[in-house]
Amino acid sequence: ADSLPDARAICAIVVNWNGWRDTLVCLVSLTALGGTPLRVIVCDNASGDASLAELRRGLVERFPDGRPWAGEPGVEAPGEPRQGVLSVHLLPLADNLGYAGALNAGIRWARERWSPRGFWLLNNDVHAEPGALDALVAAHASVPRAGICGSVLLDWDEPGRIQAVAGVYRRWLGVGWHDRQVPPVAGDVSLDVDYPVGASMYVSAGYLDDVGPMDPGYFQYCEEMDCAERGRREGHQAVVALR
Repeated sequence: ADSLPDARAICAIVVNWNGWRDTLVCLVSLTALGGTPLRVIVCDNASGDASLAELRRGLVERFPDGRPWAGEPGVEAPGEPRQGVLSVHLLPLADNLGYAGALNAGIRWARERWSPRGFWLLNNDVHAEPGALDALVAAHASVPRAGICGSVLLDWDEPGRIQAVAGVYRRWLGVGWHDRQVPPVAGDVSLDVDYPVGASMYVSAGYLDDVGPMDPGYFQYCEEMDCAERGRREGHQAVVALR
């Protein structure tokens, strides 16, 4: 049972594999967001390093008023906030399920406990800029039958440089590549995309009900291409939040 049910909440799923340092940076950026109510689940993909211990230590330090925890109970954010981070949870996985498999495990775990309206699917080496989640949710809400909604990704070392806006799928070759040019559109949403880049994606609970989970067979790459294409066949449109 959860002491902080909130029908407005989004659930962020962060996948960690031997990368606790990056993951902690990512989590700190999430806790600083404010705005949209957010629950966070870190899925550890059977890391072989000190990830589990370091993540537990880092999270307890981040939430000094939270109760002790080792996984399922999570740490509740002090003060029962109605916006920003509501709770943080660490979900250790027995095996390395790959990126898609770990996302699916986190989504299942969340849906067994709450009814999130959507999921923010994140690489662990992402630092969320202020307003990032609010922009994703607003962009998704502005498009009827929106499918996966992606973010504009900036370079880690040079944040002023765009790493990727969206993915372009070359069907005759069966490969994708990243488009780095922001399209000249009026407004904050790009509709002319084949698929959002998988490092930061928002999907609604309804989309997952229509399309199903990520295909774990892709393990590390191309899962977002497949999921976006399956959504397109169900009448959904992939979009990117440009602001």
